[in-house]
Amino acid sequence: MIRSLRAKLTVYGLLSLLLVFAALGLFLALDARHYLLRLAAEEMREQALLLGQQYESLLAKGRASDSLQAFTLAQSGLLGKRISIIDRSGAVVSDSDIRSADIGAMDNHLVRPEILRSNAEGWGYAMRYSRTLRQDMIYLAVSLKQDGTVWGYCRIAWPWQRFIRFQRRLVVSLVIALAAAVLLLLASTSLIWDPAARAIKRTGAVAQRIAAGEFQARASISDGPAETMQIARSLNAMAESWEQAAGRLREKTAQLESILGGMSEGVVVIGPEGKVVLANPAAAAMMGTDREGAPGKLLLELIRLPQMEQLVSGDRDRVEIEINGRILLAHASRSDDPAIGQVLVLLDITDIRRLEGLRRDFVANVSHELKTPLSAVVGYAEALRDGAKDVPAQRDDFLERIERQAGRMTKIVNDLLDLTGLETGSIRLDRQPLVVRQLIDRALDAVAPQVRGRGLRVALPDGPALGLTIAADEGRITTALVNLLDNAAKFAPAGSTITVSAAAVPGGVKLAVSDQGPGIPAEHLPRLFERFYRVDRSRSRELGGTGLGLSIVKHVAETHGGSAGVESEPGKGSTFWIVVPAAP
Repeated sequence: MIRSLRAKLTVYGLLSLLLVFAALGLFLALDARHYLLRLAAEEMREQALLLGQQYESLLAKGRASDSLQAFTLAQSGLLGKRISIIDRSGAVVSDSDIRSADIGAMDNHLVRPEILRSNAEGWGYAMRYSRTLRQDMIYLAVSLKQDGTVWGYCRIAWPWQRFIRFQRRLVVSLVIALAAAVLLLLASTSLIWDPAARAIKRTGAVAQRIAAGEFQARASISDGPAETMQIARSLNAMAESWEQAAGRLREKTAQLESILGGMSEGVVVIGPEGKVVLANPAAAAMMGTDREGAPGKLLLELIRLPQMEQLVSGDRDRVEIEINGRILLAHASRSDDPAIGQVLVLLDITDIRRLEGLRRDFVANVSHELKTPLSAVVGYAEALRDGAKDVPAQRDDFLERIERQAGRMTKIVNDLLDLTGLETGSIRLDRQPLVVRQLIDRALDAVAPQVRGRGLRVALPDGPALGLTIAADEGRITTALVNLLDNAAKFAPAGSTITVSAAAVPGGVKLAVSDQGPGIPAEHLPRLFERFYRVDRSRSRELGGTGLGLSIVKHVAETHGGSAGVESEPGKGSTFWIVVPAAP
């Protein structure tokens, strides 16, 4: 087994040269063979075509076979190639290398490859071994015609031995080049290797000193090839590696501390004995202790709950607990590290539980809102079935009531769908420049029947803001204004005045609707825009409200990039407003 690096490099270099030159020789031999064969075929084709023309002339004059044989011998002497004339049946008529007496004993040539190709394409060639001449030959044949039809074939044969000699000379040249390359490789290996070997030995000696604990030893980084200088630099860095490793360890510890400190989830590492090994700030805050005081204590000392005992014992992998008014989800996982028993993750799910409560309240509110009209529809339908349908006055009254309650349910469902679309963003706004005065007029036209029915007056103070343009979805903004006006018309005293105003504010236009109603107590104001929230539930239902109008107003405004709000005091009326961005 070769152990010396120098010997290995030399052997591998020689093997590489041999493989490269062998591949090159094979490629050149095949390529030269193909190239020379193509050149020979082109030259022989030109000669065969010229000979064919002469043979066709002889055939046209009706020359005898003896004349053809004499002509064939003469042309073969001029060209230096074997010439054969074959009729279309495949019989040899004349041949420059065969005596006239022996021509009749020759094999039929009709199935020879060059004859078949010539018969199909007008000319063809092939290379094969000639049993007659006992050597490799190139055969090329062209068809001979008489009176427009194929009479036979003129074939030229040329020994391939000349090309073989050329290939042999090519191989000899490659061998000479290989020998020169081997000598050059051996010389370059000696010239390049000796300095590299000395540099490697010196670097190895320094490596032994460092391995023995002499970390102040340094290898030369300016001697030898680039590879040995790179090794020397690596060895020089080895003496400083421990300090650098310690620095990296401190840095990783600081990163871990930063990550754990920035996490909102609590992380507690528990040792095999159930004592806290590490707790991040979030976990310490959740457990109601300080981070420095937690390590070393039993987890059950910090959280005295039976669920935690089940978690630590492995009976459960997650539990939900309540500490200091917060709801926590505790998840424990076993560690493969024998120094660590468990890793406990604490998630604050207080907000999630609050949202779940809101969802339950929402479902209850929807059910409650739909229950009353559904009960009314069912009751009136049963009354009609029990005989009221036979009394025209009662029938018409009940049908009108059923229609009114169905309309109320339809409005609740439509409002819920609109509200859901606004919240999820599935409703796309068709923003267009809208003039404030025209927008207010359209909203007033929509609520005109309610206003007239209660004898209310509408005041629209003139001002420059009415001529401003906003960028908004006309249908959505109009719906929001109609909801505010409808809300004011329901709660304003009969014969009072509803005031609609517009004012320019930073970034948009503020549209406000004021009424002279009873006002709203302060404790209700923060929740007015919640779904189904009502200050006076019984009166709101009597007036046909769904409890969703103000929530829709708020979401329309926020979807446009604006806001909504209310100002009210008991006995002084209310003012609801929205802010919509101005058109650019």
